Amino acid sequence: MIAPPRKTASSTLGASEPGAVEALPRVRAASVLDGSGAGRPASLGVQVWNLALEWWRPVVLALLCIEAPLIVLNRFELPFGVSFGFRSFARNIALVMIIGVAIGARGMPRFRSSLLVPMVVFFAMMAVSVAANGWLWSDAHSVGVMVGLFVGARSLAESKDGRVWLYHWLGAVAVTTVLVEIALNPAILQFREALRDTMVTAHPNTVGAFFALVTPVLIGSIDDASARRMAPFYGLSAVVGAAMTFSRLSLAGVFLGVAAIFLATWLRRHPVRLTVLGAVSVVGVVALLGYLSLGRSEADWQRLRIIHASLTLFSENWLSGVGFGVANLERVFPQRYADIYGTRIWLYHSHNMYVDILTGTGILGALASGWLFVRLVSIARRALTASRENPRLRRAAGGFAAAVVVFFLIGMGDMPWYHARLLFPLAILWGLMEGWTRSAEADLQERAATAPRT
Repeated sequence: MIAPPRKTASSTLGASEPGAVEALPRVRAASVLDGSGAGRPASLGVQVWNLALEWWRPVVLALLCIEAPLIVLNRFELPFGVSFGFRSFARNIALVMIIGVAIGARGMPRFRSSLLVPMVVFFAMMAVSVAANGWLWSDAHSVGVMVGLFVGARSLAESKDGRVWLYHWLGAVAVTTVLVEIALNPAILQFREALRDTMVTAHPNTVGAFFALVTPVLIGSIDDASARRMAPFYGLSAVVGAAMTFSRLSLAGVFLGVAAIFLATWLRRHPVRLTVLGAVSVVGVVALLGYLSLGRSEADWQRLRIIHASLTLFSENWLSGVGFGVANLERVFPQRYADIYGTRIWLYHSHNMYVDILTGTGILGALASGWLFVRLVSIARRALTASRENPRLRRAAGGFAAAVVVFFLIGMGDMPWYHARLLFPLAILWGLMEGWTRSAEADLQERAATAPRT
């Protein structure tokens, strides 16, 4: 059972973290005075309200505990024909989270965020593109759920125990994914490229992108003893999971993420040694990509043709695009590809985030996504800056910054916004990253204020 959160400075609003707003006060439930001065019990409504404020956060955490394996298994089958999938369950969690923040539930404070408004605007541009074209909402719906999950994760990340919990949630999803793959398909441990298409949890590129994003964060850990103890296990699981996929971008992302942590942590102490290590890593990544690209030249050439066909659609629908999502592209892309190259194709998107944003949402979506991407880079820079004077934070800062770089790298070969299995953990990761960065900045300001003046 998850106990209700204790009233500590780190779990109440505005107590220790920057950007927090004072929580809604808990209504006094013991008694109220009647006209004669005698006490009488508080109303049932007041008692229920206080109980909701106290237990809302534990309920949210319990729901997230269910979502962690559900996002891997896709669907839970219950007796009497009852079942539910990870998308609908995540939607319900997002709604519960937003309500918890709105009512000021204990341990779920309001917050300042430089990511939330750009995310909402980007989602709104997706909605505009769908409404103006196809009215097929499945992928846009997943992005809306992602925004809701980000709100809840960002609120939880205002406190240290919330950040620790989110970190372990990401680690649990990574470990569960690897264990499920091995349990249902033991042959995957042969690490042969021919077996990548036998993965059971999701498409290998989607699974690989997830592992590439979380690997630097899990290895980087956060400033907590339990997180540091579990970091090697989480990190090893993520690396093994990435290796199973034989995804080129995934493995390149893992290498770059780990290299970024080394650079952020030890560059000042061993600049020459790490510069050489960085150069060797780059050569190794290029060699690995070259090796994995053997036999895939036809598929790569086809991707270039798909990008060209997508850009012709953008040129004709430049303002709001053809409608965000694979389902909307499916209405117009196959015929366009056939008109240009004389053959039809089963792929409906370009495997390139930047091209697909232009094609699906037009200039409006591109501008909104650009705003969001600039904010992501800003948070990565702030994390690194805040950790300069605090060596114990450098590894975590490097991990978060690397996750941002990996996200942009993955966008060169895939479209993360179409994969709910990737979007929902990404919402948790971004909420954790921004909450951690604000905490690190507050720690830096406190150090500066207490430092002796010369």
